[in-house]
Amino acid sequence: MAIPKLLSGLIDALYLKKYVGRWSDRWTIFRVWVTLWACCLTWIINPSARKAGQAGFLPLILAFIKFPSDPTPIYLTQTLMGGIVVCAVWGWSVLAMKLSLLARDVAKDQVTYAMVNQTIFRENPDLQPGQIEGRFLEQVFTGIFLQAGSSAIYAVFLFIGIYFVFLIRAFVQRLFFIMVFGSILLCIYATIGPLIPLWYALELGQIFMIPYGYYLAITIASSILIVPQSVSHSITEKLHAQAALLKEALQLSPERLRNMDDNQVAAAIAKWDNARNQIIQQADLAQLQTGFLAREISMQKASGQDVWKLVELLRMMRFCLSGQSIFIRHVHRRVKAAVGSMQSDGEKTPVARASQASVESLPYASAPALSDLLASVAASSDRQIRSLQQGMEAFTNFLDRETSMSHTFSGIFKQPPVVTEELEAALTELKQAMAEAADSRGEKSSGGVKPNRDRASYLHEVWQLFMCTFASELESALEFALEIEKRPVKLWLPGRQNSSAEDEAKQAYAVPRAMRRRIEMTLGGDAVLPLEEDIPERIEGVSSLELGKDATTSGSERRRSAALKIIQWIYTAVEWFFSSIESTFALKVGILAICLAVPAWIFDNGSAEFYYREKGLWALISGVTAKGLFSGETTFGFIQRLLGVVIGGVVALAMWYISAGSGHGNPYGLAAVFAVCLALFIPWRIWNPNFLTHITATTSGALIIGYSWYDRPNSPVPEIWGPGQGWQVFWRRELLVIVGITAAWIIDLFPRPKPGRDHVRRVYSRTISELGNIGALVIKVLHNPPKNATEVNLYEQRWYELRAISSKLRLTSVRLALAKLEPDINKKWDPERYAMLQRLQYDTIDLLAILAFVCEGLNPGTRTNTIASGAFSSARVAATLNLLSIVSSGLATERPLPAILPSPRDPSREYPDLDSEVTDALNKMDDTTSGFDRSAFVLAEGTWVELGSYLKKLVMADSFRKIDIDAYDEDVLLESDLVDPDPRDPATVLADVKSKNTQLRSFLSKGDTAGALALVLADAPYGPNVDEAKALNLASVMLILNSTKAADIPNIVRSLQPDAQDTLMKYLYKGMGLQENSDVNPSVLLSWHEKLTDVAGTGCIVRVMTDRRVV
Repeated sequence: MAIPKLLSGLIDALYLKKYVGRWSDRWTIFRVWVTLWACCLTWIINPSARKAGQAGFLPLILAFIKFPSDPTPIYLTQTLMGGIVVCAVWGWSVLAMKLSLLARDVAKDQVTYAMVNQTIFRENPDLQPGQIEGRFLEQVFTGIFLQAGSSAIYAVFLFIGIYFVFLIRAFVQRLFFIMVFGSILLCIYATIGPLIPLWYALELGQIFMIPYGYYLAITIASSILIVPQSVSHSITEKLHAQAALLKEALQLSPERLRNMDDNQVAAAIAKWDNARNQIIQQADLAQLQTGFLAREISMQKASGQDVWKLVELLRMMRFCLSGQSIFIRHVHRRVKAAVGSMQSDGEKTPVARASQASVESLPYASAPALSDLLASVAASSDRQIRSLQQGMEAFTNFLDRETSMSHTFSGIFKQPPVVTEELEAALTELKQAMAEAADSRGEKSSGGVKPNRDRASYLHEVWQLFMCTFASELESALEFALEIEKRPVKLWLPGRQNSSAEDEAKQAYAVPRAMRRRIEMTLGGDAVLPLEEDIPERIEGVSSLELGKDATTSGSERRRSAALKIIQWIYTAVEWFFSSIESTFALKVGILAICLAVPAWIFDNGSAEFYYREKGLWALISGVTAKGLFSGETTFGFIQRLLGVVIGGVVALAMWYISAGSGHGNPYGLAAVFAVCLALFIPWRIWNPNFLTHITATTSGALIIGYSWYDRPNSPVPEIWGPGQGWQVFWRRELLVIVGITAAWIIDLFPRPKPGRDHVRRVYSRTISELGNIGALVIKVLHNPPKNATEVNLYEQRWYELRAISSKLRLTSVRLALAKLEPDINKKWDPERYAMLQRLQYDTIDLLAILAFVCEGLNPGTRTNTIASGAFSSARVAATLNLLSIVSSGLATERPLPAILPSPRDPSREYPDLDSEVTDALNKMDDTTSGFDRSAFVLAEGTWVELGSYLKKLVMADSFRKIDIDAYDEDVLLESDLVDPDPRDPATVLADVKSKNTQLRSFLSKGDTAGALALVLADAPYGPNVDEAKALNLASVMLILNSTKAADIPNIVRSLQPDAQDTLMKYLYKGMGLQENSDVNPSVLLSWHEKLTDVAGTGCIVRVMTDRRVV
């Protein structure tokens, strides 16, 4: 049993199941296999190897880095951009060469040249021209022609070139592989250029440009001639993956949730979240390719415009999952609450017992059990759920047919059969199910029953909203799929891909179809909440207003202003150069490149000879490409590259010794071994997400086999100081890669590593601010709905912004995963807290999407009642938006949040559950006429209340307020530094208080209240470790205050000394903070406070507030 499991694990690890998967995957593997094998043949076949020179195996290395697996138009575009970068780097190197020649001592070069020639002819005067050239190059690579001025110029050009290459890489992640090509070329030219006294760009360019030309010719030919893939086909495959995931998400229905416990619900939600993240990922990948639609040659039923419309429809269906997300999370919270309530009283905390008591005392405690509620929701939506699942099944099968090989290629000879029965049946069933649901809801709401007689069910309304919106989008998708299915397969040419649905496709599908149906541009109220003033962007914009500016500005003032702007711009540029993440990253890589290349420019101590003999260029390229933008990326790259070089080295050794046997290499055996091994490892190289591992493995294998082949006897390309064969190349490659990646890891630590968590924190600060802006706009639309097309379009842009925020959050997932590898030097947040922030923002996006949908479609009567409800009061709305602003500011500045924050919940009453609060809002409404929509009101009210609850969690997730920052500050000012401690020990303090308590009775029995009060106020206990004495003395003070007549208070206060009056004020404030204590009477304390203030003045209050001796 162990061997089958091992084989199964190996098949899964190498992604070999792709060979039996979709036909497009098999053709992609074949295309890449042909490309890589052809690149192998370029240095195995002698004529092409002789033409390419010593770097003849570079085509294979470049093909391993970037091969033609992308759609043909995209790959050709990327190849064109790569060619531009390579030519630019070559031109940059030519400029460096020209300047270095000006700095060289020509006389010295001539003397050295003559000396080298004499040495060669003295050793063997019968050498052939090719042999003479080989001996001369051996002397060149010892560094005999190196000069300090020339090397310095190349160092400057290397630093500047690496800086800009990696700066572009930092800003444009999609150019990663292209910038890798540029950096490799820079490193080769900068280390070899200073060796040659008279360097012609064309001759040295052959080292890289001819192999690069081989690579371009092979990869472009393969991409065009070997089953070229269109962008339309690639996007349709991604749409098929999204549809399959959506179908999987629909399986999580109320009926399934009803039969799950707490752990099963949590596992189901985790699986559902993973499916939605994959949907977002597939949508983002499709979005990157949509720019090529309708600008290519494709063959299928759908044109480029049709595919673009399908992208938008799938995106809207994905966005409609917001309702399902809120539903399942609400169910999970109620399940957890039910599990907690089943604990025995002994297991519950005092807070939990008090909460349970408060719930039982409210009139809504008779709420239906969650199981019964889910059963009711499942029963009322059973047919709709089945119709949605049937519709998604039909739509997924349609997309599968659109991407099948038989469906595409059969159109060349004959048209494929038209399969419309499944789509028509699913569309009919979906329409009937939704019409039945609409009729049942209409009958329920048309009976004239007032809404306050029924308990509100937010879960039920959210689920109905989800089904309504999703069904509307699915209906559009099925209708459009049915239209496409009836067409013949056609060859679509660029500029001629306009279908009959072109006009509709050109419209902005920014909002769901169900929402577009509900848009009402009438009866907008004039009252608009002044929420725009709270938007951070608007506040920042005030500073740029030219208020009160004199129109008659003198010429000198204008010149001075222009000079100040230039100085400010220079200061900003310098600050950005030294402090920004991208610039710091590029600077570190430039410095790293100089440090690793310096040994190649030193001649006196034999450093250059050692550098070229031991292939120090490998360490340089490995180090430069290993540096990550953040410290987590660098550490992760260190581990992955170390693993990759070991895997690649072991596999390459096996391939070399299998092909060579006991000899020095066999071209036929090497070609055959490459053909087999490439077939095994290509799926792993294409689909393994850890591309750093397989890129390092494949390039290391190519270098080991390539140098072993070139270092054999009778090689057409004699290798200068070849590293040997097989094992000899292996250990050098391993060692030099370790040196390079270790250098990258070390330089990442200085002067300070850039943690990816800081980047995530800034991203979350911006996304939370954007969510606040969207929430403010939704509230504005609630009060003043759009009245024209311009306002509607402006409002619809918020849907694009919500989708963009979702994509930003998804992209931070990689940073969060890598953050676990970052050093926690400054006690910043741990990655788990950032993951919590990410989840809460996803939930906030879902709530805002529901709220935006509902608020846009409210009728006038419901809108009026919603605005007047408790959840949408000005105070609670302002508190909610202010919380978003405060959290965003806290994340941006890394400052602790205030101890007191605005509460988005109703402070006057605590509700046991969401439905109780919504029902209470329904009961408080007086006017439910004018077409009141009870469902819309419940959704709007409940969603805003839910949003407030999530924001409270968001604030609690901000652990900056929970970190004791003083613990990490050496110069912190402690409490003990501000006040002298009580000279008495705690036992003595307690004994003194007990003694005073005994004397107190005698004073009170004599009626001497003033003396009793003066006694307990003298030497009152303060400081730490005397809590029992403080409580006992407080009880004595409260006893005196409660037993004193109101008329006697002024005289007693006047009899006290000033210090005793201040102490009395301390006890008054302490008593006011303990109103739950039965010994404290608030009215008595207020009376004493009034009389004491009249006598001692407000100075007494100020002294108490600033005194650190807390009683």
